[in-house]
Amino acid sequence: MPSRTVLILLAMVDTLRRDIGTLTAERERVRAARKDQELLRVRERLQRSEAQRSTAESELTQARAEREKADRLVLTRRDHEADWLWRLARPVMGLAPRSTAAPAPAAPGRPTRDATAADWFAPVVVRKPADLRDAGTE
Repeated sequence: MPSRTVLILLAMVDTLRRDIGTLTAERERVRAARKDQELLRVRERLQRSEAQRSTAESELTQARAEREKADRLVLTRRDHEADWLWRLARPVMGLAPRSTAAPAPAAPGRPTRDATAADWFAPVVVRKPADLRDAGTE
């Protein structure tokens, strides 16, 4: 029969083996929990990134729409300015009204060619009111 010391040591070894098994299982559970926590953190970061991307895309779409609107406004303004310049230049330079109809026949003594941009913006002498009075055109 084994001695009492041997029996005590066998009981201790068996207890230690169970403790090691329990601790190993606990370690694996903690590792899995850590992985789950890390996975949750990664998912949260991904969701935040997706939300930021979505916000950035909507802001980009809005900025593009505002830019297109600004471009249209600039073109409209340029059209208005061109019409305004045409109305100002027409009486000064004797130009015909702007239209899509066929050009009117040339007036006697006028060139038969169409007015060009250079004709529009030819130097115009601006006189002071005093110069006009001196010229007798009051």
